[in-house]
Amino acid sequence: MEEFAKQEPEATLETVFESQVPMVSLEALAVPIAILSLDDGVVVYTNAQFKNLIQNCPVGKPLTGLLATESMRKKALQVIEERSQYVFVKKNSSNSLRVTVTRDLYSGSPHFFVCIERQFRSKQASETKVRPLESVALVRTEFVQRVSELLNDRNNQDSDQCLCCIDIDRFLIINEKFGFDAGDHVLNELCSVVKDLLPSNATIGRIGGNEFGLLLRETSIDEGLKICETIRQAVKDHQFEWKNEKISITVSIGIISIRKQLDDIDYALSSVDLALRAAQENGRDCVHNSAQNDTMMVNQSDNMHYALVIEDAIQNNKFQLYAQPIVSLSDPSKHNYYEILLRSYDPKVGEFISSQELINAAESLEITTKIDQWVCQNIFKLLNEKSANGIELPIISLNLSGHSIVNPAFEKHVRELIEKYNVRTDRVCFEITESVAVKSITRAQKFIHNMRELGFKFSLDDFGVGYCSFNYLQQLDVDHVKIDGSFVSEMLESTTQFAMVKAITDVARAMKIKTIAEYIETPEVIKALTVIGVDYGQGYIFGKPAPIQDLF
Repeated sequence: MEEFAKQEPEATLETVFESQVPMVSLEALAVPIAILSLDDGVVVYTNAQFKNLIQNCPVGKPLTGLLATESMRKKALQVIEERSQYVFVKKNSSNSLRVTVTRDLYSGSPHFFVCIERQFRSKQASETKVRPLESVALVRTEFVQRVSELLNDRNNQDSDQCLCCIDIDRFLIINEKFGFDAGDHVLNELCSVVKDLLPSNATIGRIGGNEFGLLLRETSIDEGLKICETIRQAVKDHQFEWKNEKISITVSIGIISIRKQLDDIDYALSSVDLALRAAQENGRDCVHNSAQNDTMMVNQSDNMHYALVIEDAIQNNKFQLYAQPIVSLSDPSKHNYYEILLRSYDPKVGEFISSQELINAAESLEITTKIDQWVCQNIFKLLNEKSANGIELPIISLNLSGHSIVNPAFEKHVRELIEKYNVRTDRVCFEITESVAVKSITRAQKFIHNMRELGFKFSLDDFGVGYCSFNYLQQLDVDHVKIDGSFVSEMLESTTQFAMVKAITDVARAMKIKTIAEYIETPEVIKALTVIGVDYGQGYIFGKPAPIQDLF
């Protein structure tokens, strides 16, 4: 017997991924986690805990009998569309297996993130009963409906209203140390503590695994801040108990004013979420107010707009691919190596979004992998077409985001594209930045190894501005090191910058790694780099980025 309950899970992957941990860190978690393909239920990743719990579940095989049903696929599509979560319960006698299903938090791509929370006794056999949280707080859909109704109520458009989001700091630790029933108990008791401090016309709802929303009607932002600060301090002072164990918690709170100028429900929810993230970034156990002129709010507004442009570009192939030459300094006349750059036109302002703004928006909204997938799809297709026409292919260098190299689904996507387009992998070089590679060193090593076995080349980008450790260079099997342009552009004016360029070049040569200098703009710099022994150069002096069609 299978059933679905649209409810908030006890321990969610929003909590597991609270700090955007790389995939390799999932191995260390006590929670069994797997990633499944939405299309066919095939397992693309499992951590050790999952393997121990679910036997005979190899990667590449479907997880039969648990999630590979048509109803699950329909529910998962709804999860992805609504950005919500479901709890799947499979019953067996008096025991049940509860599974949290949520969207791919790294890229938004259609995959199950499956978190098996626990095996538990039925209600009749349960020794410890915890009252349903829905009895003291609205579920997410009802709470969002209340906020939406308030925003659309013309009678309330001239009065002050506040929207808040409360998150329990490091809630995962409670579940891991004391168990999920203890987590339920803390959530219930926290809700009661908060309700006792709220005005009678306030509304509280559970909007995430360990997140609560507050709607404070007819409340100014100053009054709302006082209420939130009172809640924060009361929770910190409150002594939670579970089976004679004392549990101390703190909360982070984001608050915004939702007057008539903020009449869009999606924008209101994303804005209060941003305020919460700011509170967490400020050290947690604090309250943050994001005003309309708050720099973070302005950036979030821009990012949301750019996200719409990006999504439209992905769905309707509106991205434009540009290429900039990377030339051999020993023979600058030869142009057979190019870096691919992405351009996206913003019809709202009538100009292209700058590369940095595009990257910032994509990273902020966690859609970089979708962009990487689009670029690989279109570049591989183009190379296939040109190769079929007998055209000699140059080496094409593609930038990859950190989210992509830690996401097993992206590697699977690349393998599928190779088979689909019969790609000459020796003509493709992936660029990853030094900081991304070092941050996820184990996963980066595995990704590079797997891709090099398929024939791809690798460049380590922006070397020198991140961790700048030659030890890391030894650990990464790359073909090229790109010396950051900040060193190159000033190397003739600064002995320190010159020394940095020379040191990187010397070490790379000793390791049989080719070097590429960025941001070259003058003949004098070319001459100095040639004397030092840099292999390749890139910059406006060799050519500005041009539409990729101009290559062929």
